Amino acid sequence: MQAVGIILAAGLSSRMGQLKALLPLGAETVLGHQIRVLRQGGAERVIVVTGHERQALEPEIIKAGGEAVFNPQYQQGMFSSVLTGLRAAGECDCILLLPVDCPLVEAPLVASLLEEFRRTRPPVLYPAYQGKKGHPPVIGRSCFSGIFAHDGTMGLRGALEQWKDQWKLMETDTAGVAMDMDTPEDYQRILKFICPQDTEPRKP
Repeated sequence: MQAVGIILAAGLSSRMGQLKALLPLGAETVLGHQIRVLRQGGAERVIVVTGHERQALEPEIIKAGGEAVFNPQYQQGMFSSVLTGLRAAGECDCILLLPVDCPLVEAPLVASLLEEFRRTRPPVLYPAYQGKKGHPPVIGRSCFSGIFAHDGTMGLRGALEQWKDQWKLMETDTAGVAMDMDTPEDYQRILKFICPQDTEPRKP
């Protein structure tokens, strides 16, 4: 089964004040961490969809073993980046879709998701924490044509509504699947989650 990871990193990061993708996360950047865990978890390729400040991101993408794909329509919203990444993925069995503002995914979770998808083959498989859907969803190739045909209403969520009765949730004890970061306060919360003993705030 061929799985392709797609990281959505084209946004403006306006509420954060600087690029989320290049924020430090332990010894890595957020983006470097995401590329690594998707690859270690079983993605054969990892595509990073860029837009705003693409030149700043591309060296990090290459260094971490990802593929940079530019979305010239990134200002139209995230769904345009989903389509860009899906086109770049080509013929594959499924994609793992990970926004760059969801940095707490780890390789064992990715491997478990792909094993569950391989075993059950739902159209869409979400990790969940206490019943709340998280990231990255695994989206099967049976959904690809419907995503491309969608008119963009409600973005990817709207596109996937047609399979809502067939979604599958894989419950996990990893709270990080349901945590994201849009603001400097969110970033501090993420750092505190991965390193609880660190009491000194760090600048984003």
